[in-house]
Amino acid sequence: MGLKAIQAKYLLLCEGTHDEEFFKHLIKSRGIPLQFQVASCGWISGAPSRRHGITHLTAALNALPGLPRFDGMEAIIIAADNDDNPGRSFGNVQQLISNTAEISPGRRYA
Repeated sequence: MGLKAIQAKYLLLCEGTHDEEFFKHLIKSRGIPLQFQVASCGWISGAPSRRHGITHLTAALNALPGLPRFDGMEAIIIAADNDDNPGRSFGNVQQLISNTAEISPGRRYA
């Protein structure tokens, strides 16, 4: 189980398996035409296994470039909970993205 290769041009990366299943169902039931692949932070091959929650976003993003067909992706969409303080949650996600390693020399996540 887990994401072992990129199979779509868009990756929707969410916190946990419940979020992942929700988005998979939403995409299918609404017939969303874009090519989405959905995964949670804890199921990215190469990231710490079965670690859910937004705190594992950096490790998940660092593991993605090691997957086959990573360079074929056009965008990564990140879904994170923001129940109590949306501004603080958004800032936290921005910080987790900025903590990632280079994708390749001189190339980083934006």
